[in-house]
Amino acid sequence: MGVDEAGKKHVLGLAEGASENQAVAKGLLEDLVRRGVKLDRKYLFVIDGSKALRTAIDAVFGTKHPVQRCRHHIAGRDPRLPEGWNVPSRANPYEPGSLGSGVTG
Repeated sequence: MGVDEAGKKHVLGLAEGASENQAVAKGLLEDLVRRGVKLDRKYLFVIDGSKALRTAIDAVFGTKHPVQRCRHHIAGRDPRLPEGWNVPSRANPYEPGSLGSGVTG
């Protein structure tokens, strides 16, 4: 998924594979480059915390790009859940340096 200057989201590619598969993630990113994503531009990557995806980003685009963890994944919340449903928190995205504890609401 990519986001343009106006904030509109665009599906950039899809790949089928096992969860946390670095080879699949790298192949997806390499396909984006083949289809025109420039390697000489700086990008902000927002990911779910997947180590495989982070490794693939570094392998394809290099380590000069900032990588941020999605705030919903930091909080341990799944935005697809109905309002009021909670999942265990790993950190509080609204408190810098928080290690999180308990359940978010």
